[in-house]
Amino acid sequence: MLKYSFTNIVFLLFLLVYLNTSTHATEVVAEFTWNGKVQKITVEDLEAEIEKLPTYRQENVNRAISDKIEFLNEFINEKLQLLNAKQNGFNDNKELLEKVEDYRHQLMVEQLTKIEVDEKVSYSEQELQNYYQEHSDDYIVAEEVRATCISIKEDEELAQEMLDQIIAGTDIIDIAKKLSEENKLEGPGSGQENPGDTGFFDKDVSESWKPFIDGVFELEVGEMTEELVEVEYGDEYYYMIFRKEEFHPERQETFEEVNDQIERIIEREKKRERILEWVEEVTGKGNLRKHPDRIPESAVKTSRRSR
Repeated sequence: MLKYSFTNIVFLLFLLVYLNTSTHATEVVAEFTWNGKVQKITVEDLEAEIEKLPTYRQENVNRAISDKIEFLNEFINEKLQLLNAKQNGFNDNKELLEKVEDYRHQLMVEQLTKIEVDEKVSYSEQELQNYYQEHSDDYIVAEEVRATCISIKEDEELAQEMLDQIIAGTDIIDIAKKLSEENKLEGPGSGQENPGDTGFFDKDVSESWKPFIDGVFELEVGEMTEELVEVEYGDEYYYMIFRKEEFHPERQETFEEVNDQIERIIEREKKRERILEWVEEVTGKGNLRKHPDRIPESAVKTSRRSR
């Protein structure tokens, strides 16, 4: 509970109100005295404050009586802090008022933009289809592979020992799990959740691991390296053993797969066009005239330095 030495605050929380199904909107759920004046919070006040919250937060607050009581305490603290701020003169603080005015201007422009741009932008399904046809090359998924990989840093002897065990009949996945438990896997396939599994990747995923990437693509599905593959990564060497598990050939994404992406692109382009059009309209109405030659030289220099 907040305490202020400069004023006498008395809380009376009527929490049992929530346990009564006949609660009325005007019933007081909390009250306190601030500078000799009684401040009251009614059920209606509290419900109105809850309605201002985002939907997910409203659901949380309305979940149980205890959640409403917790929010009531937050609401009380916020009101006390606001009263305290006003008492300390922040209500007339010039700097704060300027920020409020700037924010008000921002909201005004945002609202006007919504009316003049967002609500005036439209596009058809055919436009989306046309964009897809014209940019079909942008929606080609390159061929991909997935491998099981054992990658050991700076320990060629251990890597060779693991390869010998695999050649002798131990499955590479079992070796990967064992090394993962011992924290000896590093590099591709070193994830804790599925040790050895690289996930799908294409040929251009990384220049640094190119010997490994090219090696996987050259194998047949189910085929494994017969020798260690050495990869220099930065100043360190990795010794790798891998088996190609799956291969996905290059394919064209369907319109249905990329429809949402295209819709965002078209909407963004349409809004950009509408903004430029709107600026011209506003400029024309304002009979804009510019006089850059009247800007003092010193002001120009200052502006350049500040960029």
